[in-house]
Amino acid sequence: MNKDVASRWPIASWLRRRVIHPIRSEADDPWHSLGSSYVEHHLTLAQVRDVYSDSFIDADFPERSSGLSSIEARKRLQDGGANVIEPPKQIGNFKLFARQFLYKFWLLLIGAAILSIATYLIHLAHGNNEPLNLYCTAILIAIVFIMSFMSFYQEKKARKVVSDFELLLPASCVVIRDGEELPIPPEQLVVGDLVMITAGAGIPADLRILQSISLKIETSAITANVPQGLPAMVMSQLAIIARRMAKKNVFIKKLDVIDELGAATVIATDKTGTITQNLMVLTDIWYNRRHYTGHRDVTQLTVMKSTSSCDELERPLPDILTVMSVCNRAHFERCRKSMRRVWTQRALQRAANGRSHFVNLTKTFTVIDAETGRESIRTGTMDMNSNVEVDNVDGEATYPRDEDSWERNDITGTPSDVALIRYVEMNASVEGIRSRYQIVFDLPFNSVRRFQLTVAKCLAEPQLPYALETATEEQSIFCVMVKGAPEVVLHMCKYIQINEELLEVNDELIYECQVAWEHYGNEGRRVIGFAWKHFVAETNKRFSTIDDGQPQTELIFLGMAAIMDPPRDDAAMAIKQCKDAGVKVYMITGDHPTTAVAIARQIGLIGFGPSDQRITVASGGRQALKLSVVEGREINWAIASGEDLATMSVEQWNALLAHKYIVFASHSVLDIF
Repeated sequence: MNKDVASRWPIASWLRRRVIHPIRSEADDPWHSLGSSYVEHHLTLAQVRDVYSDSFIDADFPERSSGLSSIEARKRLQDGGANVIEPPKQIGNFKLFARQFLYKFWLLLIGAAILSIATYLIHLAHGNNEPLNLYCTAILIAIVFIMSFMSFYQEKKARKVVSDFELLLPASCVVIRDGEELPIPPEQLVVGDLVMITAGAGIPADLRILQSISLKIETSAITANVPQGLPAMVMSQLAIIARRMAKKNVFIKKLDVIDELGAATVIATDKTGTITQNLMVLTDIWYNRRHYTGHRDVTQLTVMKSTSSCDELERPLPDILTVMSVCNRAHFERCRKSMRRVWTQRALQRAANGRSHFVNLTKTFTVIDAETGRESIRTGTMDMNSNVEVDNVDGEATYPRDEDSWERNDITGTPSDVALIRYVEMNASVEGIRSRYQIVFDLPFNSVRRFQLTVAKCLAEPQLPYALETATEEQSIFCVMVKGAPEVVLHMCKYIQINEELLEVNDELIYECQVAWEHYGNEGRRVIGFAWKHFVAETNKRFSTIDDGQPQTELIFLGMAAIMDPPRDDAAMAIKQCKDAGVKVYMITGDHPTTAVAIARQIGLIGFGPSDQRITVASGGRQALKLSVVEGREINWAIASGEDLATMSVEQWNALLAHKYIVFASHSVLDIF
């Protein structure tokens, strides 16, 4: 029976055979089931390593990858061409404008205009002059021309935006070739290059992320889409709001003002960058239980310019400078002329040289023609060839120093990190300090933890005032460095370093440190504490989380630094205008309460209490600080610390919000919400 049915309906049988699909192996799906040729984001690191074997990718430790060789990179550049975006085909303005009339709706209107003018001519031939059809023709033609011109204008702007995408490519990028970091133009990137992306850098090409920490990418330039009717809709809504406010005797001269502060009764503002200038400068340092001003330290730190040894500096100042440089995410846009960062063991090999010697460097350049792809070798001029001295201490090449070279280097990073880098770089070499360490783990600062933690491998034998266990051949010396809020960093420490001696942290030392950071805080300074500790671990040990075995609870407290961020010139006037308008102002900051109070007083947000001319934290902690201020009913301002919000009752919240001006200190975004 089935055979008869199949013979009667051969077409159905043929169709049933067409829907049968062969069984495909699941292992082949990541390789063959994708329609795009770019599939690296679907592959694991091990698979990427196998595909790009010439890049020498270390799947376990991507930061140790050696990258392409220079010879292979030149070969791929010649074969694959430059990394450039082909500009769109240019169309003349007249041709682009004429093409706008080919839209179907415009053709329909043109046809209607032709019929109208034909009707007018027919009536005119019969002696009946009816100008209405002529007017309709003129209106239709005018509509078509106006709309075509607007469409031409929009398309012209869109084409300009597409052509401007070439400007999005960064001026240079950093790749790893031959095991070294090398800045190159983005046009010379080839498939298989390992690219280093730092804060503030542009993405030079289509990349596959091998390793990242707290990566955030701003993509609004290529993803933002705005509906055509959005401007008209927004303006109509603002007009409705303006009429409603006019009924309450509030007249708006510019509609866009409504979107900002038209109906504001409470303003919650950040301190850094909004009230202050966001131009931080390190002014003071505290170590060895003493205060030092920045100018005094600058005179002392000049020793690092002329000598390679830091023995003249009083301990633990060199250690503080090391933590400032390594436990810091700020970086230079252009590397110093005197430094050359390497990621392999070549730094150790150069450091093994026992004597200083001079090497005559003759620079040669390989030039590749973009059109023909031919290579030509060129030798540098006499001005470009120079002698280079190799120091026997750090084993690094030192070029003739340019006194203004570091000033021309833009530093990218958070304002506090930039202030620390500038303080060290003014008298020492940040890249020189960083070249002695290889960062294996970095935990960035945030407002919840309130500290930054960095674990680095020591590439040279550290000079420490205390004994350290000997590392075997399979082990290396690591250093964990921490900087952040001084009370948080001090809580993680078991010892404090005083000159060459380690003292166990006790109540007396804690009180001295607390008095120091409160002294700086009362002057409106932001205080940062520094700590570190060396330990021995396996060379290939991988640190992935904060609780991954590194000794972070028995650190050595080194000292503190005070950073000044002066208020803006117009901040006090803006606060006064808000007070005159009856607007409540809340200042929210993650700084210590003493720092927040000092800045708030400088801008006139709060005043002095009846019996409290200088705010200090008593033994009761921040709760005592808050109560000593809030209980004064004759004042209309208050201070609240982040640790108190979670334990406050409804009555305490009502009492706090009854004040017009509140300073929220030591707060994070999670505390506010």
